[in-house]
Amino acid sequence: MSKEWKAAFINMRKSAIQVAKDRTPENFKLKKRYRNIANREQRKALVAYWNKKSEEIKFKSRDRNVHCLGYFLKTIRINCIFIHGRAG
Repeated sequence: MSKEWKAAFINMRKSAIQVAKDRTPENFKLKKRYRNIANREQRKALVAYWNKKSEEIKFKSRDRNVHCLGYFLKTIRINCIFIHGRAG
């Protein structure tokens, strides 16, 4: 939960409590406003989280592919030395 999302959530809860105590049109407007802000911040936080996760997956798979390729080439070279008696 990001700082902005947490602050917006707290404001949303405060306005909901205020509406429960005093049901005026002004309080309903405030509740709606803070609810919309909280939802916007929640969407931003979720998008940022999944973008971060996708970047981590891309980096890990790229690293793994490089490692596998290096292992594959090393195995071929060792097999060539063993079979032919020379590198090549």
